[in-house]
Amino acid sequence: MYHCYIVRRTDRWRDSTVPLWRSPRLEKAQQEQIDRSNAYRQNRVFEVGEKVLVKSSKRLSDKITPLYTEEKVDADLGTTVLIKGRVVHKDNLKSKFPIQLF
Repeated sequence: MYHCYIVRRTDRWRDSTVPLWRSPRLEKAQQEQIDRSNAYRQNRVFEVGEKVLVKSSKRLSDKITPLYTEEKVDADLGTTVLIKGRVVHKDNLKSKFPIQLF
């Protein structure tokens, strides 16, 4: 497998001893992106039996059917939840009662 490496700060790509993914500028940029994206992220925990709003993916392009349906949580699996035998990612859920941040 061939890997590209940066030799200098120019746009030339050559084989060198410093791999591209080890560049200090790249590592700094990656860390800044991680910090920006995780700034407002919450570690949400849902209790068994708690009512949540589940985003529906089967709207069939009509706006009459609801975007969210109310369901009960069967189990919390970390980044996902078990609802009626279906594993749903927490990004597709809304709390029935919104969390207050103050």
